Amino acid sequence: IMQLTSVAKKTLTAWKRHQRYISSCGGTRSGKTYSILQTFILALIEEVNNMRPATVNSVVSESMPHLQRGAIRDFKAIMEKDGIWEETRWNETQHTYTFSNNSILEFFSVDNAGKVHGSARDRLFINEAQNIPYEIARQLFVRTRGQIVCDYNPTHSFWLNEVVEARQNCITIRSTYRDNDFLTPEQVAEIESNRNDRNWWKVYGEGQIGTLDGLIYNFELVDSIPAVTA
Repeated sequence: IMQLTSVAKKTLTAWKRHQRYISSCGGTRSGKTYSILQTFILALIEEVNNMRPATVNSVVSESMPHLQRGAIRDFKAIMEKDGIWEETRWNETQHTYTFSNNSILEFFSVDNAGKVHGSARDRLFINEAQNIPYEIARQLFVRTRGQIVCDYNPTHSFWLNEVVEARQNCITIRSTYRDNDFLTPEQVAEIESNRNDRNWWKVYGEGQIGTLDGLIYNFELVDSIPAVTA
């Protein structure tokens, strides 16, 4: 039995409502990516167990190194932990895992234009969507037949907040490190040591939308525009 994080339980509940979009916003180490992968794996296992037709499922991020350090590593860890990883089903060249009913979980980066503008899929997971331009996301959306899940760190407001989360067919999940049941006391202490860095803590500690580094606004209310002197 897969041991689900608390965020995974929320994600799975949202998934079962069959809405078009799930948006998972979280601070550092909230477990959102891991939880979404758990949800995808459970959906694929259910397809196998119920002898459903094969599906194509895509996990997309900004670059392949980012995927290899994050989502791919997490996917393998989840599968190995639950004793369901089969090395012969993993294609290292194509970065695909084929389940016994021929459903595919593929990993690719948006710097591969052929993948973005090419074949369609049944489900889509955009990992760290704040790093991906909207036009690329839109191309992926229109080629996805079923559910779409995006996760992001709320470093700043971007297209997902305005275009996707505002839709009625989107469920938004918010999480912080406090929702991750598997962090060590040392990890929690390290995160909480950054409380005095206001913007960092707002984004990565509390999971709230922050401000891009370098953008500083100091507004002052005045009765009239000062005259320009030569």
